[in-house]
Amino acid sequence: MHILALTDNRAGHTSHTLGLAEALRLKTRGVVQQVPLAYGPLAKLPAPWVGAYAYDSISRARLREGTPDLVVATGRRLRNALLAIKRRHPSCQTVHCFGNPAPGITVSLRPDHDDTLIGDISPLRFRGALHRLSTASLEAALPHFEQTYDTLPAPRIGVLLGGHSRRRQCQPSDIHHILDLAELLHGGKGSLIIAPSRRTPKHADRWAAERITCPYAFWDGEGENPYLAMLAGCDALVVSGDSISMMSEACFTGKPVFIDTRFSTSTPKHRRVAAQLIADGYAAPLTGDSLLDFHPTGRLDEMQRLMPELCLALGL
Repeated sequence: MHILALTDNRAGHTSHTLGLAEALRLKTRGVVQQVPLAYGPLAKLPAPWVGAYAYDSISRARLREGTPDLVVATGRRLRNALLAIKRRHPSCQTVHCFGNPAPGITVSLRPDHDDTLIGDISPLRFRGALHRLSTASLEAALPHFEQTYDTLPAPRIGVLLGGHSRRRQCQPSDIHHILDLAELLHGGKGSLIIAPSRRTPKHADRWAAERITCPYAFWDGEGENPYLAMLAGCDALVVSGDSISMMSEACFTGKPVFIDTRFSTSTPKHRRVAAQLIADGYAAPLTGDSLLDFHPTGRLDEMQRLMPELCLALGL
């Protein structure tokens, strides 16, 4: 089976799409081809008006290549790409992942050419976001954690930072708030390991130095990204509430996870997902009263739960 994984400039969407495509590849023993797409100036217009012209000329050429059996994409902005491929290859199946009004997947099986073709199968709902993490990938990352952070005192708390969004700028007060509360978790008897993302302000390391009084490490962007190693090795994880992917991946570990729901760049969608993860017992809110002995109800593994139902819908 030839599986196309359509991706854009959204890191969370890319992880989501590739994780799902790779899971389907294992089921079908097929081949996954990632197709990166870039947007053109017409992408700002309503999607029904522009169709595939939402993408630049190189991306439109990529959409005309090959004969896929299955196409996977995530997000509203890639829906036009799915439609363009479906119209060119009516017999291919499509899997479209979305976040609003609630996270879910729709599957298209019909060989129609009309705009209703995405969504034949009722949405398959999931919590958080899908991703590429596995038990094996975390085990493989553990030696890097032990080699890099073995001198820091336990408990070692990983802090996963988000940052700017398209509509809001992350402020020093956001970084101060999450780090102050993270340090309270271990009561001065442990350390913090801090990993910024590509959205984190470039001065966040300086803002951290202004607040933290315990031993800590702040990744400066040089060398290997410690993100996976932190998920594998930290005793607990603190996550800014502005990234559904980071919240979901942290909850996949089964470790104590604390979500900063007050992070200012969080949107209503982020807060809804955080509230659900907290209500279901996979995470706890990060407050001044948070206790490090919080025990999650289990490990959030929506991929494993979802795959049998998705494969049934696809006839695999």
